[in-house]
Amino acid sequence: MSVEYVVQLVAAVVPPLLMLGLVAWGAVRVFRRAPWVGLAVVLLLGTVVLYLWGLLHLFTLDTAETCALYHHQPYDWEAVRAGQSLLPLSAPCNASYDMVPGYVNPGLAAGVAGTAGAVAMAVRARRKRAVGVT
Repeated sequence: MSVEYVVQLVAAVVPPLLMLGLVAWGAVRVFRRAPWVGLAVVLLLGTVVLYLWGLLHLFTLDTAETCALYHHQPYDWEAVRAGQSLLPLSAPCNASYDMVPGYVNPGLAAGVAGTAGAVAMAVRARRKRAVGVT
């Protein structure tokens, strides 16, 4: 193993691990003080990451080529023109096949609902603490 390879490996692995450690440290501090707020933040971040993952499937240089070579689906120009959208995420190859994975849109709905529920519980807990009721 060459020194250059080790340096590249360290440069690729260490910064993400430091970022992950920083996020975990911050999350532990938030969860200790206000667990519902921490849960809401985690759910919101997860929902944003899932949306970005689905969004990546919309951006192809040549949709017809992507459908044919990577998804093994025939390309239908009318379906693509009529069906591509940002919410819900959709990038159809034809009327029966979508390039966006099937779990993305239901996951987005669950993430938004979970975030809203956690925010509601955080507000409720804050009000209880302000009044002094446990």
